[in-house]
Amino acid sequence: MKKLISVLLCAVMLLSLAACGRESAESVVEKAIKSVKDLDLEAMNSYWGDDASDVTDDVLESESDAEALEVLKLITDKMTYEIIDSQEDEKAGTATVTVSFTNINMGVVLSTLLSEMFTELLNYAFLPEEEQPTEEEINSMVMEKLKTLATAEDAEMTTMEVDIHLDLVDDQWKISNSETAVDAMFGGMISSMSSMS
Repeated sequence: MKKLISVLLCAVMLLSLAACGRESAESVVEKAIKSVKDLDLEAMNSYWGDDASDVTDDVLESESDAEALEVLKLITDKMTYEIIDSQEDEKAGTATVTVSFTNINMGVVLSTLLSEMFTELLNYAFLPEEEQPTEEEINSMVMEKLKTLATAEDAEMTTMEVDIHLDLVDDQWKISNSETAVDAMFGGMISSMSSMS
């Protein structure tokens, strides 16, 4: 009987030690959010997967690396967050961390940017070709307008509360769904671009 109790105690201690060595779901989410704030692209992609790389790749494809990072910095600079709740269910191997993100309303920024650029480019449409701006000049105008809109003191802010789901994979919490969280971190940019397209 004593031997059985000893074995059970050892098993309980080993299980508790294994759980102690595991990072909490909340901590994983905190680090994942920090990777976005720090613009650590490699860490972002490892935590958030394709949803983060879709955003960064779109920006990187459309701009030079320096401009791309500048755009991403503009979008994430004002982002703040608060963890509302964190629940772990080890038996089911799932966890949910509820986070409230506040950032610039990128839906407003993008629609204003498109509207202003359309008006400006329309002014050049009927000029002779040699007087029309080059692609490089247009990109520069877009960047300047984006900077102005994103850094405006009175820029409209939006708050989005999302549930970030995690799964226990090889005894580590891994974010399993991230599109709504990535969208919230980037101020609704993904959903705004989807609705515009």
